[in-house]
Amino acid sequence: MKIRTGFVSNSSSSSFILVIKNKDMSAREAMETMAVDSDNPFAMIGNGILDLLIDRFHEIDEGDLLGDWGYDTIDNMIKDGEGGSIPYALKDGTRVFEATCGTEDGGLEALACEMGVRIDNDNFTLESEER
Repeated sequence: MKIRTGFVSNSSSSSFILVIKNKDMSAREAMETMAVDSDNPFAMIGNGILDLLIDRFHEIDEGDLLGDWGYDTIDNMIKDGEGGSIPYALKDGTRVFEATCGTEDGGLEALACEMGVRIDNDNFTLESEER
């Protein structure tokens, strides 16, 4: 078993993983498909969280993943069952993005950090995980 390094593991932060299935779609475009209509009373909250995540997403490549988990190849990660769906996506050439947030500053960031999210459609998968 490998131990992942490269981040502080505690219950006050979350990571959002965005896997882009549609190669013509950007991370921003994927997130904007979830925008809440301005007539909705929750628009400010929902769209505020989307904007926060859009600003924080950065693309993960194979080197990042292997370095964080201490593996030498994606195939070894998959063989050991580590990294969830990310190694499979990267091996297939699918783009993967990550954004992190924490509860320390409160507000929308803390709310986003505490949300459990799993959205899967034809264009992308968005999933949160506690760190």
